[in-house]
Amino acid sequence: MSISQLLMGREFMKIFWITLLGWILAYPALAQDVADYVRIEPRPSWAVSVDIPDFDATQDEGRRKTYPLVDYQNRYSLTTDEYSTRYVVDLLTPAAVEDEGTLSLDFDPAYQTLALHSVTIIRDGREIDAIDMSEAMVFRTETDRSQMIFNGTMTFSLPILDVRVGDRLDIAYSTFGRNPAVGKGFLSRRSFANTSEIKRSFVRVSFGPGVEIHTLPLNNPPEPQRSVENGWTVMQWDAPDPVAPDYDTDTPAWSYTRPTYETTPFELWSDVGDLFKAYYDVSSEDRAAVRDIVAEISAAHSDPKVRAKAALDWVQTNIRYVGLELGEGGFIPRRPARVLKRRFGDCKDVTLLLLTLLDGLGVSADPILVNSSERGGEFKGLANPYAFDHIMVVAEIDGALFPMDATRDPQLGTLDTFEKGDIEYGLRMAEEASTVTRLPRSNYDARELITERFDLIAEPGVILYNLTYREYGEDADATVAWVAREGEVSVQESFVRYLSDIYPTLETVGDLEWEFNDAEAWTELRMDFRLTGYTSDDRRSLKTRAYQLLAATPDFEGGTRDAPFAIAHPRNVRQIREYVVSDAYQFDNRKRTVETDSFRFSYDESYEDSLFREDYRWQSKQDHIKPEDFEDDMEKIDKLQDWSYSTISLSFPEMRDKNTKDVSPIAAPVLWFGWLFLLGFPLSIIYLIQRSKRRETP
Repeated sequence: MSISQLLMGREFMKIFWITLLGWILAYPALAQDVADYVRIEPRPSWAVSVDIPDFDATQDEGRRKTYPLVDYQNRYSLTTDEYSTRYVVDLLTPAAVEDEGTLSLDFDPAYQTLALHSVTIIRDGREIDAIDMSEAMVFRTETDRSQMIFNGTMTFSLPILDVRVGDRLDIAYSTFGRNPAVGKGFLSRRSFANTSEIKRSFVRVSFGPGVEIHTLPLNNPPEPQRSVENGWTVMQWDAPDPVAPDYDTDTPAWSYTRPTYETTPFELWSDVGDLFKAYYDVSSEDRAAVRDIVAEISAAHSDPKVRAKAALDWVQTNIRYVGLELGEGGFIPRRPARVLKRRFGDCKDVTLLLLTLLDGLGVSADPILVNSSERGGEFKGLANPYAFDHIMVVAEIDGALFPMDATRDPQLGTLDTFEKGDIEYGLRMAEEASTVTRLPRSNYDARELITERFDLIAEPGVILYNLTYREYGEDADATVAWVAREGEVSVQESFVRYLSDIYPTLETVGDLEWEFNDAEAWTELRMDFRLTGYTSDDRRSLKTRAYQLLAATPDFEGGTRDAPFAIAHPRNVRQIREYVVSDAYQFDNRKRTVETDSFRFSYDESYEDSLFREDYRWQSKQDHIKPEDFEDDMEKIDKLQDWSYSTISLSFPEMRDKNTKDVSPIAAPVLWFGWLFLLGFPLSIIYLIQRSKRRETP
């Protein structure tokens, strides 16, 4: 089977399974009564009563809504979590009625129960009970279904009848339960200064007897009042929510911008690793399940690196990704025998399967927990079991680490050249100890290499344009999948639509040519075009820009910041523009380099044998710009983006005598001095201005 057939088949099956599993998982929620999932009962006795404060409502003119009270009271014991919430909201506008007119609460029925305490409309001093369970619904949300992840989360939805502008809503509910897979683990995280609309913010967090407590304040949150009540340690905050400033946006995932207070029972990240490590121990039954696959790979390969890559290829090719993460399934992997029978699994399932294969092949490997949204930030908060959303394998061969993500589609390359991912830190759960480990990244000279060639002299009035687009690693893997899924014609049409915005008169010449190099993990697309209409009466210059390099650089933003500014990382782009010209042209040979803690940019130009060449490079060095560097770095980014544009003046035959050497007006010193002497100094000044417009310079 060709790679095109393979990938096209995987795409079809993905759509099939999304549809089928969506219906299967949704059916129980549709078939059951709401009462099977939601109880109506008073608020728990351990939740203290909190009064609604008096305040001057005239200060809220122009607001959509205000919250006279937001009341969070949570309890954590050695075995369970309890969350009780009450909030009071004044509906000042129709938009507020739209926002608050339906109560929606998420919960996981595998280990949580939901209790509704009150939904009260307060209107003209009267209290109206608005709980009408005949209007309520419970359904599976599955917000990650498009990613083939089914976590079992359900949503309780209650339309609030006859709610109006000017009403006050008083709502209280609680959820009870902890996923058994995390044992004693929990995370209490409370952020402050979220909105200036909260008049009284009451937070009370209690920890049961025997619960170990570790706390971490971030960004100067208010300190809690502490007490001990009936053996429970209590932390309490009671005040108006601090006025929310204009917080910086576009921050890295690991950055805390708001005042935050965290509490967990874990002192060290190794404690979290020890909680999950045992789930990935390879048993004799696991080894028996993969014996034939191990034998096949062992017979074909003897080198440990080749064996490891072959094991990864087998899992990526034969096990499709489907995440059934209901209840404990969100943390505990299914055993290899079951995964092989089903031929599908989530990240935990394929990680254990790959670990079992590597164990049989004699390759040292460990599971490693990671957060897929972090790009270079070490773990900033307290150790907790909810810090991770993905798990991979890290193999160790001859002292080198090789991250291996079995959830990816089949990857180009060897173990040395394949895409290792862009996650910098993970929690490696080795047999001897769990440690925060820095992961290596693929060392490509450039992940994207774009070469454009413009022939300005081969055909009068036309510029011959050639594009060569080479990608490495993950980008190359995506291109292989793209060509296989859409076909070469569709891929070429996509490029034509994109390039036509840059070069309006672009015409396609011939078909797309493409190839991939499996050993070096790259793909290359090649296309030829004609740019028409370049005559003395129409377009007298060629305007170009390093479009892919510009796409990699952050958009310019002015001002200052208090928080880190996120940038795309890792990005390593090289774009080359070549211009075939006559020997009458003259160009400078210039070099520019800009380097900061966050990025490096270089621009080299050269001119030799009638070929002018511009070579641009952009490389990110980390996933953010520090606040103290933001203003200076943005000034540099503004400059280098200007440098990414060029204008080349054209020379036309009708502007010259047919016996005259092909001369560009900017490159004929003898002719230039002749006009200077004949027409005088004023005209020479005009000419210099024209010369300066031949090419854009910073």
